[in-house]
Amino acid sequence: MISMDRLKAQKHKRHRLLSINSSVSLCLLFGIIHSPSSHASNILQQLNEDLQHQLSKVQKEVEIQKVSISRCINVVKELLIEKSRIERKEARSKVMQNRLRLGQFVTQRVGATFQVISYL
Repeated sequence: MISMDRLKAQKHKRHRLLSINSSVSLCLLFGIIHSPSSHASNILQQLNEDLQHQLSKVQKEVEIQKVSISRCINVVKELLIEKSRIERKEARSKVMQNRLRLGQFVTQRVGATFQVISYL
């Protein structure tokens, strides 16, 4: 399982890389717009492809994280259900032990009245 600190660090790293790449791309773009180079469209196309590649890479990482998180959620659900079952079994066994120790009292109807019958 991935810790929250590690996820935050990965997110910060991706954000930092994207901002660096974006600022570099903007600087190059600004330089291209102001320069009378004939290769400007080629460079812009290359930058576009690079950004699309980065975007697809990040989207794949997001999908992997989503799958991982959903698996973790399912495991936690199963563990909580199992814990609940165990606690109920323990509570039942404790109640049964107390019944045997104190005696089992059952209310039964006898005619028009109820009587408490003790089984020892």
